[in-house]
Parts: sequence; structure tokens; C-alpha cells
Amino acid sequence: MIVAEVIALVAVLITGGIGTSFVVSLIRRLNREGDRKLARAEKMVDDLGVALRSYDYRQLDDWLVLYPEADLSMRAHVKIRRDELYIEHNP
Repeated sequence: MIVAEVIALVAVLITGGIGTSFVVSLIRRLNREGDRKLARAEKMVDDLGVALRSYDYRQLDDWLVLYPEADLSMRAHVKIRRDELYIEHNP
């Protein structure tokens, strides 16, 4: 009887360890994904600033292609500015 209890205890500890390691690895992976998304969002904003300061509608076109995940309202503003720059450069 004692052997069965020891085996059950070892099984519970191993299963708990595997479950705990899975949860820890999942949390770490989600943190890395969150860090990547945050870095991508920061790069998107930086690239938009560069494109707007260039006063070149083609760079805004490139930005729209490179960042399709941008907010719809942000994309609408960029498209309006792109059209304004296009009209300024091609009267």
C-alpha cells in the first residue's frame, strides 16, 4: 500500500511539474510576443513620423503597404495626407 501511495505521489509531482513548466513557458512566450508587438507598434509610429516629415507621398504609400495592421482611423488620416501631398506635387 505504501508503494502505491509513493508511486501516486511521484506521479502527481511529475504531472504538476510538467503542468507548471508548461504554464511558465506559456507566460514567457506571451511576454515575448507582447514585446514584439510593442516594438512593432513603436517602429510603425517612428516610420510614420519619418514619412510625414519627408513630404513625399510615395513614402506614405510605402507606409500604408508596410503596416496594414494600423488603426483604420490612422490609415484614413494617412490617406488624406497622402492625397494632399500628391496634389501639391502634381498640380
